[in-house]
Amino acid sequence: MRSTQHVAQAQKQLEDAKTFGNANDIRRAEEAMHAAVGANRVAVGKRTARLADLDAQRKRLVEQARQADVDGDSRAKATCEKAIKIIDGKIRNLPPV
Repeated sequence: MRSTQHVAQAQKQLEDAKTFGNANDIRRAEEAMHAAVGANRVAVGKRTARLADLDAQRKRLVEQARQADVDGDSRAKATCEKAIKIIDGKIRNLPPV
């Protein structure tokens, strides 16, 4: 289950606890909500860091491909373009948070 779904589930449990539960149920639901929000924040941070890393790699490869084109090195340019396609696929396939 995604971390955003954990947060939504924890919110629902907290609402149910406030409506039907006693003090212990409410406290437990609030703790679960706090944990889910923290986990979501960590997951978003990890995804953002991975995305930034892949984007930096892609920019370096684009510059290398441009330089290889200027130098007339078609083999290096083709290699860079293939690597760019691989990184584009990794970016596209990053799991949602």
